[in-house]
Amino acid sequence: MPSPSNPRSNDLEIVLAYFELLDSKEQLEAYREIRDRLGAGPESLKATKASGRANIRLEALDAFRQVSEHLALESGKAPTPKQFDSTCKTVGLSWDRSKVVRIFGSWRRGRDTFLGKSVSLSPEERRRRKRTAVNKREGRFSGVKLFLETNPKATTAVAYDDWRESYNEALPKGRLPVVSATHVMEGLGWSWKDTVAAARGDLDPEEIGSRKSRRDARNMSYCRGPNEFYALCDIADALGLSTNEVKKRVDRRDFPKAVIQMAHGRLWLKEDIERYKSGTFIAGERVGENALRPLYLTREEVMERTGLTDWQLSHSSSGRKPLEPDVYLGRMTLWLLETVEAWEKNPNGALGQGRTEATQSD
Repeated sequence: MPSPSNPRSNDLEIVLAYFELLDSKEQLEAYREIRDRLGAGPESLKATKASGRANIRLEALDAFRQVSEHLALESGKAPTPKQFDSTCKTVGLSWDRSKVVRIFGSWRRGRDTFLGKSVSLSPEERRRRKRTAVNKREGRFSGVKLFLETNPKATTAVAYDDWRESYNEALPKGRLPVVSATHVMEGLGWSWKDTVAAARGDLDPEEIGSRKSRRDARNMSYCRGPNEFYALCDIADALGLSTNEVKKRVDRRDFPKAVIQMAHGRLWLKEDIERYKSGTFIAGERVGENALRPLYLTREEVMERTGLTDWQLSHSSSGRKPLEPDVYLGRMTLWLLETVEAWEKNPNGALGQGRTEATQSD
């Protein structure tokens, strides 16, 4: 089995995704737990400084806790700066408000961290966050690099997901799996074509953020199952029209009906649009308006039905296979009802068997 240049990057990406969901106080507690489990060891000067910052913040939170307990404050309440100063003297703590301000940047940020509230990043934290973004980005498409090392015949998202299933099944116990193409694209905000190009080294990741076009949206999309769909931007490309012009046409009586309609978008059958383009479409002969909506489930509907979280939908866990979407077109992510029903009967079985790929751009 191939091993990545950094064999822990996929595992770390998933762990860090969870870490990012924690508030500032919980992140510090997580740091303390990891520090205590690992024990003291040789560290670089840079790591020692970072460790020192985290340790002194933990000490500050402990001072907040002791003061709050001494004052018998209710849960969710924090001492005022005056209360903090006087109580620290009373209980013999070497803390005061000025020290809190030096550590957190302001009294409010220190107080909100203690209360577990959302805390805005300081300028230095924003700089550190930006520096780590590159490493996080590398982690997101490290699986794609592994995939490309196998010299695959096709480099589509569907081909990647097929390889991913085999790769993850062969992983040793305790190793976290490679994430799905959908998770990679959503995490990076890139098209699949750009993701593959960046993983190969053919495209500078810094250039991708500024490349916003309908072509990118199309390259990011795919359909699996019995139906091929077009979103609004796909219709514009197929007909050679602007999006605004298409918006004017879609409500005409002679234009194909959207077979799936939702608050955040509509989908048309590709076959209907192609027939409209060739002049062979006849209104009323094809599928009616919103006729295919009952066959598909949204992300929220799948989560409610299966009890899975958003993260669990695209990750394996305890032998359970991820539940991959059948349609990914821009903002539209949908699952076939039959796919979800099959998964419910056998959540540990391989998905995608018997499903045919309708469309996928490299």
